[in-house]
Amino acid sequence: MRLSGSTLDVGRGNVADATVLIDSASGGDPTLVFDTGATNRSAVIRFKDQGTISGFINYHHQYDRMDFGTGSSTGIGMSLTGGNLLVGKTSTSYAVEGIALRGDNAGVQSTVTDEACFTANRLNSDGRLILFAQDTATVGEVGTTGGDLYIGTGDTTLKFEDGSDRIVPRGTDGAQRDGAISLGSAGNRFKDLYLSGTISSSGLYFPSSNSRIYAGTTHRMLEGHINGSQLQLGEGYGLINLFKTQNASNELKLYNDRQDAGNVAVSKVSGYNSVEVANMTFYRGGGGASGYIRFQN
Repeated sequence: MRLSGSTLDVGRGNVADATVLIDSASGGDPTLVFDTGATNRSAVIRFKDQGTISGFINYHHQYDRMDFGTGSSTGIGMSLTGGNLLVGKTSTSYAVEGIALRGDNAGVQSTVTDEACFTANRLNSDGRLILFAQDTATVGEVGTTGGDLYIGTGDTTLKFEDGSDRIVPRGTDGAQRDGAISLGSAGNRFKDLYLSGTISSSGLYFPSSNSRIYAGTTHRMLEGHINGSQLQLGEGYGLINLFKTQNASNELKLYNDRQDAGNVAVSKVSGYNSVEVANMTFYRGGGGASGYIRFQN
């Protein structure tokens, strides 16, 4: 060991494993102190490999920050500042690339340019990838099942099946669950539904009065009254009304919506203990004045 000016040289020469030992034989607290005689200075521990810096610990008094890194003094890998652990960055700013484990109630932050900010990789089996909790109680999860992703809470989840190009309702941990999950509710309705295929359902229910199904945006194809007394097919020049009233005639009416006379019933079939056919006129194709009815077995 040699002291030369401000440098304490330990192990230079033929010593293979130079060691500095601070030993308190009386049971005290061995302490290594770095103190500067001026403000805004740094305390540094450097690790060299054959004279080249390969790692360092650097405390910045000015920023109250401890940096850990490998390579040169600019290769900072991790920093401690204000109770926050920073990886790949020295600032808690959300706009700066890197990871911040914030001890100031800001949680975990990840900032990356043109790459994924977070990757979860579960090995060996299907199951949960991410759990969400509130007051230690699980309120939601994201996981895998059958090679696909599911997301939800409890026994109400959705599975995204890219192989079949579909989203399906699922149960706990993404397990199969059929006919048990509703989409929307009476007080939380979706607005518009856009479909390009078919609807497969055991029934359609329209709770409001005079519910309608439209062709296009303005022309109704089907309208039903809430009390079930009338079902109307079409509108305009071709209109069919089906009436059903208790203790009164049950009718099928065919309308012609004439521009000069409004909506006019041109023919009717009604029945209540009898059958009545009125105002029936049959025309031959091409505009002739005659026609016929055929009953065929």
